[in-house]
Amino acid sequence: MIDDSEVPADSREPTATMQRPEAQEIVTLLYRGMLGREPDPDGFRKNVDALVAGHPVASLVRSFVESPELAGKQRLLRPNLTGFPAFPDRDVFVEPAVVDALFTKTATYWRNTASKPEEIYWSVLTEARWNRALTAADRRDFVRTGAAYADRVLGEFVRRTGRPAAGLRCLDFGCGVGRLAINFAMRGAEVRAVDFSSAHVAELRANADLHGCADKISTWLLQMPADLDTVPTADLVYSLVALQHNTPTVIAYVMESLLRHLEPGGLAFLHVTLAKAGYTGFTVDGYLRDPVAGTTMEVHFLPRTNIEQVAQRAGCEVVASNCVGGNYYAYSEELIFRRRDGA
Repeated sequence: MIDDSEVPADSREPTATMQRPEAQEIVTLLYRGMLGREPDPDGFRKNVDALVAGHPVASLVRSFVESPELAGKQRLLRPNLTGFPAFPDRDVFVEPAVVDALFTKTATYWRNTASKPEEIYWSVLTEARWNRALTAADRRDFVRTGAAYADRVLGEFVRRTGRPAAGLRCLDFGCGVGRLAINFAMRGAEVRAVDFSSAHVAELRANADLHGCADKISTWLLQMPADLDTVPTADLVYSLVALQHNTPTVIAYVMESLLRHLEPGGLAFLHVTLAKAGYTGFTVDGYLRDPVAGTTMEVHFLPRTNIEQVAQRAGCEVVASNCVGGNYYAYSEELIFRRRDGA
């Protein structure tokens, strides 16, 4: 964000140096509070280094205030974000070969940059404290951050179905390093943990051993979205902050497959971004031609109308939805699905 050409001459002289933890906190707060997102690794590192080197805080704040990214996002306020029109069928429901081509591009980041030791935990939970290689104690702390989610989802499942959590068969899509899968397993569930990154799955296995629940978790490393067909069905399907990192087409394909994995009487808890400010549009052909696509941690969305289409195709219905992220930048919900009787 910092650009010395935009800094007034009287403020270009370095100030007293700042400690790195304080600089990291300031930069993180600016990204979250002003841009509505987590820092990207390169921007985070450059801005922190600049503050540590003595660059004025006021100059950094000014660069955020005057950034084109903030200007673009301020054009869309939160009320607009729930009304995005549906994507046309030609860009949502396509041939499997096209789904594979789209996914292959998106997977470039996850199978490379996000698999590095210093990135692997940050790619799951984008907070500065996880942007490094972790010790065993750190890994326990990281897994502990998923406990509240497991408690809430299991509690909601029991309340809605009357079935106990013990012995429940779960499917965790986008399992990453096991932040959620391990918490479900430690509460008595049998977890099918699914991911497309071999590095993440390997880290999950190590973390499951660390927590003494490896016997409760089976892992499924997928090469392509269609490989989901090899995963057994489940009573409870869940996915948190994973679907949004795929294109709308792949989101729809994976959602439909996950819903078809539901056993009778089961529920799916799927976190989906429904709208994103500044989104310039999506077409299958345009994405496949874009040379930059797939090289960063992307965030896409699927409008509610398309989600309803997917649910109908899978013989399911939405029984509840809750906003889990809404500001002028993006709007997302956790939707609870159940299979219709006889579907």
